[in-house]
Amino acid sequence: MGEVVSLLDRPVYTFREVDRLLGLNQDTTRRWVDGYRRTDKHYAPIVREESTGDRWVTWGEFTEVRLLSEYRDLDHIRIQKLRIVVDHLRQEFGHRYPLAYAQPFLLPNGREILMRAQHAAELEDDLFVVVRTGQLVVTPRVERFVRAATYEVDPVRPQEGKTIAVRFQADPRYPDVTIDPEHRSGRPTIVGRSILVTTLAEMVFAGDQVEDIATWYELTPDQVQQAVDFTATHNLVA
Repeated sequence: MGEVVSLLDRPVYTFREVDRLLGLNQDTTRRWVDGYRRTDKHYAPIVREESTGDRWVTWGEFTEVRLLSEYRDLDHIRIQKLRIVVDHLRQEFGHRYPLAYAQPFLLPNGREILMRAQHAAELEDDLFVVVRTGQLVVTPRVERFVRAATYEVDPVRPQEGKTIAVRFQADPRYPDVTIDPEHRSGRPTIVGRSILVTTLAEMVFAGDQVEDIATWYELTPDQVQQAVDFTATHNLVA
């Protein structure tokens, strides 16, 4: 029997698929995950320790990009400063994908390490963690990320007892659409079911009524509409 690979190390998406799922500008995932070159200067990746040229994104890499996507609107943050944060956490926790674990966000000692990483990168005190009434709490951007995630012990390596993000609410605007690498190869489905949202959307686009589809699949009309809206918003149907 071969070595058991952690869920975090499992290749799930291409760069383009992650851009679509997270609503990022084209090539953003590639730059964050594998670095990029501009003129004669090479910019190291944030997520990977070094560039590999591999276009496949692992679940751990996707999880880290999911958090970084919360900061897409903050143009004043230099990419390399975020890399310092990830490198600091990687060394402190000893994990390849430190942002994919629950510890930095949910445990007090983890938040202390996150604060130190924030300071090491000379970032604002309210970017990841902030002090309130004498306690360290995560910022609203991190809170949104944590609320979207479901944390469980790594299902592939339960003996290690490490708590990681195993699935995500795909988009807060569509709460019943979920992304789970253990179901349908990580393609968006309706929560608790293995029904692809693109399947439902294509039926509506072909002329079937939302109410009829909901009856056929034992869903609510709102869930079917969420599938349609998510598919259209993220340009998932060619």
